[in-house]
This record gives sequence, C-alpha cells and structure tokens, in this order.
Amino acid sequence: MVNIRRPPALSVEEVADLRSMFAELVRLPVAAPGAGTAALLVRPDGHVCWASEADAAGLPEAPARWFGCPQSP
Repeated sequence: MVNIRRPPALSVEEVADLRSMFAELVRLPVAAPGAGTAALLVRPDGHVCWASEADAAGLPEAPARWFGCPQSP
C-alpha cells in the first residue's frame, strides 16, 4: 500500500495491523500527496489493485485477494 495523503478514516492502527499481517507479502511504503487518492495497493507488476479517496473500505480484504493469505505464526 502506498499512502499518498492522510485518509481521515484510515487509522495508524489499521495500517500497523495490516503491515504485521502481510509483512512477508506486502511492503507498505509512504509517499507524497497527489491525485486525490488517499491510499493505493499496487501489485509488484505496477498495477493498482485497490485505491481509496478517503477510507479503508475493502483494504483488509485486498492483500489476501491479490497476494494470498498470510501464514499463521
């Protein structure tokens, strides 16, 4: 996920939870604001597979759909 600006409904805790769940599958870098998008999930081939303008609706499901389910410790 590339965080492009601060989305009002996406908390630091939500991002931290996803970061820990998908640590082996997904990198979560932070980028500069732009284009009216709050957050993006970008596949390794560069295609955007999830985007949001303001909230995290659908974000918890997106990494599992595109990258597989995380392994249980």
